[in-house]
Amino acid sequence: MLAATSSIPHDQLVSFARQLMQDALPELETATGRPWHFHITEPLSLGSNERRHAGDFLGEGSLRLVEGSFDLIVIITDIAVMSRRDRIVFGLSSPLARTVVLSTHRLRRLGRGDKLALDARQVRMDAAALLLHLIGQTLGAPSDPRPGTAMSPFQPDPQRDRVPPFGDRKAMEHLASRFPEREHSVGSPAGDLGVHLGSALRHPRLVLRALLRNRAILLPLKMPALATAAVAPVFVLVFSAEFWDAGLGMSQLTAWSYAGVSILAASLFLCFAQRLFLPRKESHIVPEHLAVANVVIFLSMLMAIIGLFVMVAALALAIELWVFPSDLISTWPTLSNEQAGIADLLKIAVFISTVGVTTGALAGGLHRRQVLRHMALFQTEV
Repeated sequence: MLAATSSIPHDQLVSFARQLMQDALPELETATGRPWHFHITEPLSLGSNERRHAGDFLGEGSLRLVEGSFDLIVIITDIAVMSRRDRIVFGLSSPLARTVVLSTHRLRRLGRGDKLALDARQVRMDAAALLLHLIGQTLGAPSDPRPGTAMSPFQPDPQRDRVPPFGDRKAMEHLASRFPEREHSVGSPAGDLGVHLGSALRHPRLVLRALLRNRAILLPLKMPALATAAVAPVFVLVFSAEFWDAGLGMSQLTAWSYAGVSILAASLFLCFAQRLFLPRKESHIVPEHLAVANVVIFLSMLMAIIGLFVMVAALALAIELWVFPSDLISTWPTLSNEQAGIADLLKIAVFISTVGVTTGALAGGLHRRQVLRHMALFQTEV
């Protein structure tokens, strides 16, 4: 898939992509022992030259992946691409979503504003080496410390005069034998759930690795609108007599059950309301790895909401312990005979946090692109 701005005519980028495939194809077929077929889809026009995060391409890329029944989607763009750490990178790969993003932006830079032509031999050779490196990462090939191989650390090389080979061809053949994408047909919510659970169980390492890289429980700190919408009710509810009356009147089991149901409901609401699942349009065919990516997206949102819940509950408990006047309850007619111990204060904090999480999910003002940017769906950057 090509993603271009008006600064480069689409036909030039198409010619570049075709040449790139011709350069990379012989080594791919030799190393993997399998035929490779590339298909250039209709170019995607970008509205501006502003930098993009790799997650910005996931929606359109996953849709093309499903529509074309491809095993891998390669996105070639001429704009600067950012990683999760806001670094401009040469490219990124996602074994999880079977997506590669290759940017010519840094490949063409010479410094002081000068650029190489898109069809310059240096750009051509570096792009072929970069593409092989990114596809190798997507296949699961480990890094190779030996210089001159496709999986060695990538850097532009003005002296590069050939496409670098893969070092361990037997390993590449084994990885490629498992690479063809498995597709699942879904027709009902129960069947859809079963497909996603089964895919996640078949690829636990991909799921766990993505969740660890996500640091999903800290995601609310990167989404200030969500955190603000969740925290705002705390300063009102913690000083409300009626809220204390309701909180002290419920059991611990009720409070925690209400919290669990609300966290799960808020996670599902955000995933469906923001259309986070891939592909964006409804499809009865779901590739295996997109199903795994959807599981990671849901678990990341679930952990993010749990992190938000803990943060708001801790704030509410701190206010109850150190700000809330200890004898204020005795002045409220409905609570004059109540004695609030530490267990009761924790229960009230849980109750307040549950309301805060619900408010945050409904009024957090999140955007799909913003959420996907913070998730580690692209696990490797170059």
